[in-house]
Amino acid sequence: MRRVAIPGVVALVAVLLAHPPRLTAAEPAGGVPASCDAQRGERVFGKCAICHSKDAAVASPAGPNLHGVVGRPSATQPQFTYSRALRDFQQTWTAEVLGRFLADPAGVVPGNTMAFSGLKSERDRAAVICLLEAAK
Repeated sequence: MRRVAIPGVVALVAVLLAHPPRLTAAEPAGGVPASCDAQRGERVFGKCAICHSKDAAVASPAGPNLHGVVGRPSATQPQFTYSRALRDFQQTWTAEVLGRFLADPAGVVPGNTMAFSGLKSERDRAAVICLLEAAK
């Protein structure tokens, strides 16, 4: 059997040997990604918890349950009646969309009925989004 070197494969192997990828644990025990500030997320989520729950087994007091919200299309939580504005929004709640919405709910979705002015701190928004990403 003859071995033939394929230039592209040889180059790729050389690059990988010279610069091996750094592997890190994406999620330590507890389900919160390593880069998250879990304590900050829990503390800041206290503002959200007035109306929302992130626990699948706990009913939310006023707003939709946020368990599994990251990656879910907007206005699709069963047993919750959404405002026309949120029904018309038709976005998927990605981390980016949630970040914009949490910064200025009324500005991003004018006419929504959420009585919350937003999280002005980028660190607070990131911590809450990490917490919600872990609540899947």
